[in-house]
Parts: sequence; C-alpha cells; structure tokens
Amino acid sequence: MTDVMHRVELPAELRMVPYAFLQMFGSAPTTVSHAAGGCSLLNSSRSTLAVPVPWGAVAAAAPGAGDLLELRSRNRPAETVAVSYEAHPGRVPPWAVAPLAAARAMRAGGFPVRGARLVLHTALPHGVAVSSTAAASAATAVALADVYGVRVEPAELSAVLAGGSVDLRAAVLAALTGGQGKAVSLRADGTITWLPCDLAAAGLRLFVVETSLAADGLPSGSHRPAPTPADGGTVSAGDPGQGEADPVVRAARLLRAGRPAALGALLTSSWRAEVGRGLRPRLHATAGVGDDGLAGALGEVAAAALRAGALGVKPVGEAGLLGLLRATDMPAVRAAVGGVLAQGRRPPRLLTATPAERLVLSALPTAGLPD
Repeated sequence: MTDVMHRVELPAELRMVPYAFLQMFGSAPTTVSHAAGGCSLLNSSRSTLAVPVPWGAVAAAAPGAGDLLELRSRNRPAETVAVSYEAHPGRVPPWAVAPLAAARAMRAGGFPVRGARLVLHTALPHGVAVSSTAAASAATAVALADVYGVRVEPAELSAVLAGGSVDLRAAVLAALTGGQGKAVSLRADGTITWLPCDLAAAGLRLFVVETSLAADGLPSGSHRPAPTPADGGTVSAGDPGQGEADPVVRAARLLRAGRPAALGALLTSSWRAEVGRGLRPRLHATAGVGDDGLAGALGEVAAAALRAGALGVKPVGEAGLLGLLRATDMPAVRAAVGGVLAQGRRPPRLLTATPAERLVLSALPTAGLPD
C-alpha cells in the first residue's frame, strides 16, 4: 500500500491531516479522504446548476468506541466535539455542523456506520463567502464509508447527505464527482445532467470576494443581504422553473452552445430577480448599475467589479460575491474591489478558480504512518 505522506504530487493538506490526527488522537488514522468544494451557481424552484471548486476538505478517520463520534478540526485544533449518534449535541462549533450532520444522515439512511474519530480540514474556514458545507459533508461521508467498508454511488450518497435540499445535493454531487471543465444540473425530481463548463479553455475564471462587511457592519442606509442556503447557493428566485424562464435551463443551453461567458449575465440577472421578488432587500441605487439596484454596501463592490470588467456577479454567504470574469481582467477587478473595500476592518480576500478537478476519487490508505 502507498504511504499517503510520501505522495508528493498530492496537496499538502492530504499529507498533513494524517499527522494532525496522530497528534490529536495518539494513533494513526485508517483512511484519508478528500473532496472538492461544491458551489451552486444558479437555481430555480425546480433545478440547480453547481460546479466543483478547488476549495475543498480533507478528512482523516479511524473507528471509534461504540457509537461515539469524536470530531476535531485542523483549522481549530483547540475545539473538540464528542457526541453519540442519538444524543442531542447541543451547541457545537460552526465547523462541526456539516461533518456531524453527514455522519447522522448516513446512519439515518441505513448505512452501517458506527463510532469514529475524525479530523477535518477545510481549505476555507467557516464563515467565508463560499461555505465549506458541501466539501466537509462529502469528505466526512467518504471517510466514514471507507472506515466501515460501505460502498455507495455518489448520486445516492449526495441524496442522503442533502436531506431534501436540491441546492445542497447539487453542490455535494459536484464535490463528489465533478471533474475539470464540468458543471452539474440537478432537477428536483433527481435527474442529473453533466454539462460542459470549460472556463479555462474560454479564458474565463470564477471569482469569489470575501468582504469584511459582515464583521464591520453595513453602512447607514443599506441593508444586510438576505441569508443564503448553507452551501453558498442563491435563494430561489421563485420563478416557475419552466422553459426559458428557468435560469438553469438557460444556462444549460448556453453551455451546450459553447458560450460559458454568457453565464455572467445570468448571475447578475438572478440577483436582480431576487430583489424584484422581495427575496433580497431593494438596496438604494447608488452603484451605477441601474435603477433595480445592486447597490448599498455589497452592491457598490459588485458595481466596481462590473465596471472593471466582471461579466456578472451574485451574493454568496453573509457578505460575499461570486462572479465570472475574463482571466485578463483579473488585475483590474482586483484593484477595483480593493479600492471600494480599502476602509474595511481587514483586507478583502479575492479568490479565483475554474471548475476543479477532483483530486482524490476515494479514500487513501495511510500505511506507513507511525503509531
């Protein structure tokens, strides 16, 4: 068996998380799993379009005692969660919500998983613009499945983990099975369609702006954006989800036609549609992008990005933006966003990506680690 620690082609997290497990629990894990991130780009009342992104999660795990789940975080090593499957966990740290929910969903779904010790590492900590929910759920589930010899198809596993949420299921499915240059369309009836989404070949990139607006408080006269689902997807725009009124259907047609750049306009129009239907507050129109107003504190950031060349934007998380741009426009967009947010409590973080290739399909053996 191959020692994961010596596979230099793997990301550093895959080689370091097993050692974090060893330090925290005093013995080596029996498996290490990785999942890409999963991000919902567009949704409607009937479907969701999601893509894998490189900001994923790594889980190292081993069998535990009885039905006890012992969860630790490499991102927050001082925090520990220990709870049985059946007991009410009470308040748990935000990073532990997704892995605990994933373990319980597997048990409720009839999978023979029992107690486990698990260390989770997420590339993006809890609370940034794009949530790590899909990645943490997928990595945890794959690790537990490997620990207990469970064989399950990604489509079934994503349905179990999502608990009825189409947005979350699409994001988890993208995390579990998405490859470079692919997007997944998931309908509420469970129909799965893989679509070409080769942004890199088209000279395009997704970008995420993590602002400090949530920490700093929004300026007087503006409104806090409405909450979004746990996986970072949009609030459903409330459209009928039929034909060309469905942004996911429109996106699928554009991707099949080889026009991925047109997704940008759909991102922005979906935001405006939410404002128009009252699902997001109508923000005062000071951002120079029209009377239907992507304005206020977050809208000013969006407007700056659009003026600098971004093809489209939408809100994610508490106070973040997800957008699409041409790779050549990245320096201008970065500078424009930084200029608007220069007075924040901390500098903004701007991340870019193309739909990510899944680095590890299944759990990795950890032979060779010291006991």
